[in-house]
Amino acid sequence: MQKTTAAAGTPKKFGVSNYPNPFNPSTTINVELPEASKVTLVIYDLRGREVMSWNREHQKSGYMRIEWDGRDRSGNSVSAGMYLYRLQARSFESEKNFVAVRKMLFLK
Repeated sequence: MQKTTAAAGTPKKFGVSNYPNPFNPSTTINVELPEASKVTLVIYDLRGREVMSWNREHQKSGYMRIEWDGRDRSGNSVSAGMYLYRLQARSFESEKNFVAVRKMLFLK
């Protein structure tokens, strides 16, 4: 993952998506947090191996964008193919636990 940015405003519900999908050379994972939360995002290959992860112990509510450039945690470019990303957000305020898994396709 290259960079993380935040946008103004507060969403009404938890959510996650990515665009573009399929992608090359990078995709942006959009995260919606209606409440301050502990956030973990993990990208997996189809064999279930962890490719990249991102953790925030305390993330403010709002909209976040995380850009993934198709590289693993060692900086190596991953193979073209299907990948899964899993977002888990645990709210500090209401203790809601949001978990979502989505597919994305990396083309070369």
